[in-house]
Amino acid sequence: MNFPTIFDWLERFAGVRGLPAVYGLLLLALLVLFIRDWRVSLLALLGQYLLAGLLFVEVLEPRLAFIKVLVGLFVCLNLYVTGRQTQAARRMKGTQTAVTTTEATPPLRQARLGPLVITADALFRLFLTAVVLLIVVVLSQRPAYWLPGIAESLSFLQVAIYGLLLLGLLIMSLAGEPLRASMGLLMALLGFDLFYSAQETTLALLVALAAIHLLLTLAVAYLAQVRQRVLHSLNPS
Repeated sequence: MNFPTIFDWLERFAGVRGLPAVYGLLLLALLVLFIRDWRVSLLALLGQYLLAGLLFVEVLEPRLAFIKVLVGLFVCLNLYVTGRQTQAARRMKGTQTAVTTTEATPPLRQARLGPLVITADALFRLFLTAVVLLIVVVLSQRPAYWLPGIAESLSFLQVAIYGLLLLGLLIMSLAGEPLRASMGLLMALLGFDLFYSAQETTLALLVALAAIHLLLTLAVAYLAQVRQRVLHSLNPS
């Protein structure tokens, strides 16, 4: 029985490479931004690493791009373990207010738009998202703002890099706890990784960027546990 190689998989997903992968990255970023369930957000982040692998192939040798995907799988696995541990601790201590989220969700103001009920927080996020996407379009469509070292034939990478960087920073700035903030930071770091992979493909840089991703997840696990202990000390009941 012959197992498909990396090149076989690339051939199967040839229709997703390029601009479709970029659109998928941006759509998954919006899921992380708007969906409160940390498990859905983490699944979207995993999807981003998989789609980013198709973009890394444009600037790296396929085997190196596959390593980027493997790093993303380990990162998401570590975050999942962190999320489950935090959730279990909140259940034991009686401080969790909902099973599907690791974030505190205080009552939010709501606005009614016909049959739809929209929270003020969602409207604010929607406004900021529209502004960020507009900035991404402007930066990626004007050659004066193009990032150096990226061929004109790969101009879709401009959209991917700017989108990952700016949407990742937006998610991080709006996050209320370490786990979700880490998803935004990892997203921005993924855009940074994609940019630098287009500039230089040395093994040392590949290892350094992979180490940053993994060390960040360890730091998030520590911060999440510290935050949980602080919350418990403030509300021991």
